[in-house]
Amino acid sequence: PYSPSPPASRHASRRLDSEPTGADGNIDSELKGSTPLHLKDLPTGSMKLLLSKPGYLRHSQTLSLEEGEARSLGTIRLEDLYGEVSINSTPPGASVYFDGDLIPPKTPVTLRNVPRDRNHSVRIVRDGYRDCEASFELRGTSSKKYDVVLEKD
Repeated sequence: PYSPSPPASRHASRRLDSEPTGADGNIDSELKGSTPLHLKDLPTGSMKLLLSKPGYLRHSQTLSLEEGEARSLGTIRLEDLYGEVSINSTPPGASVYFDGDLIPPKTPVTLRNVPRDRNHSVRIVRDGYRDCEASFELRGTSSKKYDVVLEKD
């Protein structure tokens, strides 16, 4: 008797983990659980993976899944959400405005727990000298250092 072969699976699966573990895993905005995850019966095609955990930057990537494919994405390392910025001036003792707010200590100063998920501005001010301003973000790095030589008025 004739027995047709079963149709190919129209689904795929992925295994993934994160460092640290316990990150929420979302596929196309649907929560699938916390890492480590074994995602079964995913539809084939392209979809968006998002890993998030409080205190860490979100990780996002596009997955392209083929029929019957089963593989591991390995361990995705989540980066700390916070970094630090060190600001030095010559001459020292300048006032620092960070994101528009005056920071109490004068230069040299190190600001800790600076969110890495957005842009920041810094302005260095000292009587008799021109103000120095800069905008920056900490994506891709956990720290930034500014060494500024202030120019006399």
